[in-house]
Amino acid sequence: MADLGPLSPPPLVHPSDVDQFCVWLDELAGDVAPVHDLVLSMLSRFSRDDREHDILTRRFGIDGRDRATLQEIGDHHGVSRERVRQLVDRSVRRVVS
Repeated sequence: MADLGPLSPPPLVHPSDVDQFCVWLDELAGDVAPVHDLVLSMLSRFSRDDREHDILTRRFGIDGRDRATLQEIGDHHGVSRERVRQLVDRSVRRVVS
């Protein structure tokens, strides 16, 4: 996995530190690879199965894919878009909690 150092913001101790924080945000926005690596790692660890992993990577456009709509994902997996939304919501809650 990529070095996660850039994902740690500089401390905001004094008001003058805001400039350093803004620089950090700009650098992070320019290189999304560490964020994608982190999300893929989390999905690999917390996804219950390959189907759930596929649904999440399609929905959020991870792993080099374009973001897919709920309908596109539902058509691919043979479920309704509402069911896809429910699966995504449940999965995201589990990953972030």
